[in-house]
Amino acid sequence: MRPLLETRWATAEDLGVSQEELDSVFQEVGLGLSVYAGLKATGDFEGAMARIRQGLSVKVEGIGLADLIGGYGVAEAAGAALEHLGRPLQGSAAVVQGFGSMGGGSARYLAQAGVRLVGVVDVHGSVVNPQGLDVEHLLAHRSPSGDIDRTSLPPGSSERPREEWLGIDCDILVPAALGDVLTEANADAVKAAVVVEAANIPTTEGAGRRLWERGVVVVPDFVANSAANGWWWTVMLGILEPTEEAAYQWARKTIRDTVRRLIALSEERGITPREAAEAIAHENADALVEEYGAEEPRSRAAAGTSTVKG
Repeated sequence: MRPLLETRWATAEDLGVSQEELDSVFQEVGLGLSVYAGLKATGDFEGAMARIRQGLSVKVEGIGLADLIGGYGVAEAAGAALEHLGRPLQGSAAVVQGFGSMGGGSARYLAQAGVRLVGVVDVHGSVVNPQGLDVEHLLAHRSPSGDIDRTSLPPGSSERPREEWLGIDCDILVPAALGDVLTEANADAVKAAVVVEAANIPTTEGAGRRLWERGVVVVPDFVANSAANGWWWTVMLGILEPTEEAAYQWARKTIRDTVRRLIALSEERGITPREAAEAIAHENADALVEEYGAEEPRSRAAAGTSTVKG
């Protein structure tokens, strides 16, 4: 594995494995950070290392910026999707499945935008309150892996079985835990107008198409949760200052502009939002290949099958 870790493969926290745990493993084999390969790829290893260490040191109300920026992007994606539907983000209701870095960050920034968090789901079940849960209380009483302390639930909350999470009335649904949790078998149970994929591949292809047919806007994972990965790279490359203000400004503009673009293309072409996002990604990849060069084509567009022009 070491040759891959040194030259090709960078990773970050996920599924209950913290960044600190990952970095400790990389330190044991003399590589320092879990993004070692990415640092080398910048061509400025020491500078990139200094920038990312500075970024990792930034705390927002006691929580690392690196743990929060992904959730901030999810909240911005939700806002852009609701905007398209002519509905305000403030005053809407959300359910978040998963309460680790992505789920917890998403919940915090949705709440700060005036969204009522009416349900949170972890491995043990659902915690609900139609009037809105106290997000900061829940964040202060969760384990490092995102488990909510049932002995210290905020007033007005109640518990439901985990499998009932789709039955909670809401405008925004944020799957932020596992893959394939929304399937063709349960897609019709989704009550939300917007699904924002904070987790990786939480919606099967069939479910995504069914939700699209129903008029539910699904913001695909590699757009909705991209502020996390994008923050690492933009900081390492020196494109973005490793500060809280710069991170939020960058994430807000990038995520909202991308969501607007993919929804517009989805409607123009009569394709799902994921298909639209994939087409945009291929087009962007081709532009990078053309500008910087590559050993081989990186996308369908390079083979002449791009669905996006101009």
